Amino acid sequence: MPKTAAQPKIVYHEFFCDDVLSEFDGFFEIVNGKVRYVTGWFCNDAQWRGEYMGGLISHLGGDVQPLPDEHYKEARALAAKAYGIEEDDGKSDGEGEREEASLEFREGTSDKVYNLTLFKGDNDHGWYVEALYGRRGSNLRLEIKCDGEDYMTAKKLYDKVLNEKLKKGYKHA
Repeated sequence: MPKTAAQPKIVYHEFFCDDVLSEFDGFFEIVNGKVRYVTGWFCNDAQWRGEYMGGLISHLGGDVQPLPDEHYKEARALAAKAYGIEEDDGKSDGEGEREEASLEFREGTSDKVYNLTLFKGDNDHGWYVEALYGRRGSNLRLEIKCDGEDYMTAKKLYDKVLNEKLKKGYKHA
């Protein structure tokens, strides 16, 4: 029986540039009408990595196409979720819950940890954001990012610091 040419695998690409994802290159699949996140990265290397990945996928017999507009919102949410980014839905009543993020950065001889915490102070003294960071295995430094603020102010600062670390190449531990 003669072999027939296999259909190339289609991988969809999108470059996001907004307040939440900053500058983010993402690759997705669409299976049975649902978007699936494949991989992505933040802007520090986005352009060359996007070109590199597109070329590699094509070389391996895949077909890289722009993400269809109707899947943009779903793909953006999947990319944000993959990096632990929660979007503000505007429905907050001023209260929230404790949040923690344990991050790590390993590159070359660098091996760092960054632990970020959002929590409510004792006796209703507002919300706090603290960071413990440093070289893995050493004494970590404590930095108080905000002290006794309202929830929305503290949450925005927590999200901002978390996003900055992820953009710099930190990954969730």
